[in-house]
Amino acid sequence: MTASTARQSAVRVAIVLVICILISRLEPPQQKNVVPKIAFKDTVVLLDPSGSANSSLIDQWCDDNSFELRRYSSDVDTSRVESEIENLITEGKDSAPCIVVLRSGKVTSAPMPSNVLAYLKELK
Repeated sequence: MTASTARQSAVRVAIVLVICILISRLEPPQQKNVVPKIAFKDTVVLLDPSGSANSSLIDQWCDDNSFELRRYSSDVDTSRVESEIENLITEGKDSAPCIVVLRSGKVTSAPMPSNVLAYLKELK
């Protein structure tokens, strides 16, 4: 290897090192606060739930039947909620405590039943 080729190789190595250092100092891009999309097509929203509406049996039924279950107070701040859920909350807000169900694209709202689990079972 000649002196000229050795210099060219050294310059190439130096350039690669400088590029690596510059890349390592780059800050990662800022990630926006992204709300995940609902993975379920059917959703149950309980507004101002109490008593049996907080039962884990309801959670289990929703899991078994592929319903997304959400419980909120009627005065919830919906600014950080997915728009689909916000629409369901808005649907029932004036009649809380209530149950709002999105099933196969159709929204139904009803006063909170005394037996939420029995009400849900009637949906299927």
